[in-house]
Amino acid sequence: AVGVIAAIPIESRMGRASYYACVTMSVLFALHFVFSMRLTYFGEWRYDADVKKVYGALAGYNHDDCVDRVASNWIYTASLNFYRTLSGRESFSEFPPGFVLPEDALVYVLHANLDRKFIDAQKLTVVFRGESTDAVIAVRPGLARCRQ
Repeated sequence: AVGVIAAIPIESRMGRASYYACVTMSVLFALHFVFSMRLTYFGEWRYDADVKKVYGALAGYNHDDCVDRVASNWIYTASLNFYRTLSGRESFSEFPPGFVLPEDALVYVLHANLDRKFIDAQKLTVVFRGESTDAVIAVRPGLARCRQ
């Protein structure tokens, strides 16, 4: 709307002043938004801050152990799918959205506190912990190496 108002040609001193004011305000707003951006995660979704590192660790399981299906807590699903699409090098199937964790997966991305009962009940081994969040990668004991 400000751009439309600034584009209206008004041949007067006030017209030029309002044009420069609109352009200046637009530039200031743009700079404010650019310098307010986070490059790693949204402030409201702090729990996703370590998902890039989690995905990097998962990629190792995909390449070394031929794991192509990973179950995850719903809070990590969207970010994991983003990194899966961004990378394009792993053969993961899409991370399914859901609130109920399947019991037949070999590898899980879980929240250490919220999913503690599931980890204990399934006798999973935590092999990766997030640096600044409670994200963990938990695997079934004796995760088999793929045959080459």
